[in-house]
Amino acid sequence: VITVAGHISNAGPGLKYRVVRKPLGAPDTDYVPLVNEPGGLSLIVNTWDPVNGWLQTPTVVHADAQGYYPFEDYSSNHSVEGDIMMRWFSTVGEDGDAFDVRIDLSVDGNPANDVHSNVVSVLVDNTPPTAELDIDLGVGGQCADFNTGTVFTGTYTATDTHFRSFSFAIAPSGPANGALPAPAGGTSIFYGGGIGDPGVSGGSYSLDTGPMDPCGYALILNVFDRTNVNSGGGGHHSQASVGFCLRSPAP
Repeated sequence: VITVAGHISNAGPGLKYRVVRKPLGAPDTDYVPLVNEPGGLSLIVNTWDPVNGWLQTPTVVHADAQGYYPFEDYSSNHSVEGDIMMRWFSTVGEDGDAFDVRIDLSVDGNPANDVHSNVVSVLVDNTPPTAELDIDLGVGGQCADFNTGTVFTGTYTATDTHFRSFSFAIAPSGPANGALPAPAGGTSIFYGGGIGDPGVSGGSYSLDTGPMDPCGYALILNVFDRTNVNSGGGGHHSQASVGFCLRSPAP
């Protein structure tokens, strides 16, 4: 979900707007309206009056035939929570596509005379990262049995077109006594790390089980990307795991 938020200054009741988009770099004649129909655009409208004070009212507004919605954020006592103007529910088919997005303000009912906002470009990424993990057992594997103190190795893949980071964890953490593989994780160059896109493919790790108590464990690989998912700031996440047992050596 891509949330479009904004404010129109000097607004009043009856004002109409629409959010339009086109493929990145296409001519302006390719702009088409974004609409939340037939269900309508759900808003929380804040109102105030001397009798009732502040009220928050769930409100659904609908687009007209040209894609225009009524602007409900038009005064200090009639505003929209979060300044929401549109919710764009991107599809699988739009994955990897880039768009120009603009808000058009109707002034006289003729779209040719609309007042236009600045243009914002949006790249849609609906694909989660790739997370793969193995233990070196001659042919690779996802289950193993070792004596405590063994150092074992494996391979991992942590990739995404817009890679952010990867990290290892061991569960249960208590008997692991803080042990983690080397490397324990890595971060994109865009976040101060040293890994460029698309991340790490076919990387190697090693785990020294010396500090760990005898137990059954899961080694877990977490991979994150840089996508702003649902306009909330968090990225896509994928996970892979392998299992292994540590036994006390036979006397």
